[in-house]
Amino acid sequence: LMQLIEDHHVTIFPRLTQTERPDKVTAALMQGSIAILVDGSPFVTVGPSYFVSMFQITDDYYARPFIATLTRILRYIAFFAVILVPGLYVAISTYHQEMIPTVLLITIINQRSSNPFPTYIETLIILVLFEIIREGSLRKPSVVGDSMTIVGSLIIGQTIVEAGLVSYIVIIIVSLTSIAAFILSSSRLNNATRILTFVFLFLGTAFGLYGITIGFIVLILHLCSLTTFEQPYLASMAPFNLHDQEDQFLRLPFSWMKYRPKIFKPENQTRHNLENPKRKED
Repeated sequence: LMQLIEDHHVTIFPRLTQTERPDKVTAALMQGSIAILVDGSPFVTVGPSYFVSMFQITDDYYARPFIATLTRILRYIAFFAVILVPGLYVAISTYHQEMIPTVLLITIINQRSSNPFPTYIETLIILVLFEIIREGSLRKPSVVGDSMTIVGSLIIGQTIVEAGLVSYIVIIIVSLTSIAAFILSSSRLNNATRILTFVFLFLGTAFGLYGITIGFIVLILHLCSLTTFEQPYLASMAPFNLHDQEDQFLRLPFSWMKYRPKIFKPENQTRHNLENPKRKED
């Protein structure tokens, strides 16, 4: 159903979201979205879903505004770190060594002196290995999956470094990006970031920082060209609307968020009314 009703674009980014949480569906309805329930399915389809909504989780609205804003900003940082850091490492270590501090560059050269593969092959091996471990852990029961992840990450990672196939710094970079991917709240967005990681790795390998810069510009243009229910996918960043920024990068207090985002064009502009009438004294 989601594939039939969403706007038809060749893209890896989700334009609709699924959830099993009633509070998330209620929050989406209060914001002005629609919810689709299908008989026999425990999931509810919510739309339109914008790019910024992929970084909003229900727990943000149970926490204090400052804490929720901080964790939301961390999700944006994690998203860009996952898709860019492996490619940036390959690009800088291959084409732009002058950007690396001398002491760190000497350490990297000493670690890679006995490795038979170039940097991009090392990074590709570890990325593919982590993807195999992740998919294997998802297809097994939770107890077996957790054990498989620990064994694969520690034992296989340590063994492959001691065998001289990859260096320690590649293990560190790929491990950090893999951990950062778990911060993302949307599983469908997580799948898109996994593909983008390999795309930027190829661009960094082939063209260095120039390729990553061009790829990032193309990514922004692609996001700007997408629509969800004929609405801009990057709303309310592009087109920019100052009124709708109260629950985008920041999470303001509920008493400040009285109106629904204008991008939805709702007939009822009021999101909620938390002002209680004053009690009359007897």
